[in-house]
Amino acid sequence: MTTPAITWQIGATSAPKPPKVPALPYLGVALKMTGDITSYLFSLYQQYGSIYRMTLLGREITVMSGIEANRFLNTDGNDVFTSEPLFGGFAKEMNTNIFLTAMDGEEHMYLRKIMRRGFSRSALSPHMDYLVGTIDNLTRKLQVGDRIQVLPSMQRLVTTQLSQVMARRWADDYFEDIRDFLRYMLYVKVLKFYPPVLLKTPHYKHCKARTMELARQILADHRENPATTDEERDLIDDMLNAKGFDGNPFDNNALLSIVVSPYFAGIDTVASSISFLVYTSLRYPEVHAKAKEEARAMFANGIPTLHSLKDMETIHGIA
Repeated sequence: MTTPAITWQIGATSAPKPPKVPALPYLGVALKMTGDITSYLFSLYQQYGSIYRMTLLGREITVMSGIEANRFLNTDGNDVFTSEPLFGGFAKEMNTNIFLTAMDGEEHMYLRKIMRRGFSRSALSPHMDYLVGTIDNLTRKLQVGDRIQVLPSMQRLVTTQLSQVMARRWADDYFEDIRDFLRYMLYVKVLKFYPPVLLKTPHYKHCKARTMELARQILADHRENPATTDEERDLIDDMLNAKGFDGNPFDNNALLSIVVSPYFAGIDTVASSISFLVYTSLRYPEVHAKAKEEARAMFANGIPTLHSLKDMETIHGIA
């Protein structure tokens, strides 16, 4: 039996509105958002399906989630949605309109193309010893039976790895500031869970200032000590030598936003993905046992090459 294709139409139709989550006046679901937001949203998906409405601080929000929503995004998303309303506030807070996730169309594709090498897997290849070493440093302190928080541990680990590879600089003293700066930006500018007044608090201003301080240091270091070989080149070297879609060099604010992008990628996207991988592995003992056996075999003769990691079928299957 085949499932008929759904025809999507932009504009007013006679279709009923999605179901609405019952909530308090004005506050809406705000009190439910103060805890584990991901678990709460998942419970709403289970109860209301792949599209529903909710109110938050006087604002009605339509939520799309689950497999059907992701399929729709992959097939029709470019025709229906734009990134600017979601991430544009993030870009404005960085005082630039050159911000990859806030851009669409040809400008987005152009920026993605010139950043591709710096974000590619091949950029990791010369750094395998360092990457494995950071994992050793984390696990060396752990004993059998220790309990750890997976996401915070993965955030620090992955950010340590990516920032060194992509920006030649890992500053441990700045980690909490970068993490909190990103958290404020996501909750206020992107997800809009919290009011903009939070961006006027001393803690946020301190975190932003510290993040920009680190970014300026990294940019200055790359300008004073440019890479001399292709192997040494990283994302920042590439962007200092590149030109924007308009044919002009990137201005300083655009470069600063690019400098912090590896840290944001590590703290948010990559760390969350790895945390789900760890959870999936541990949830199924037989899969976990097979993954450990595969890893032991891969590292039996020392640190493997990046290319050889593709042969780890079980771990790739978990991912």
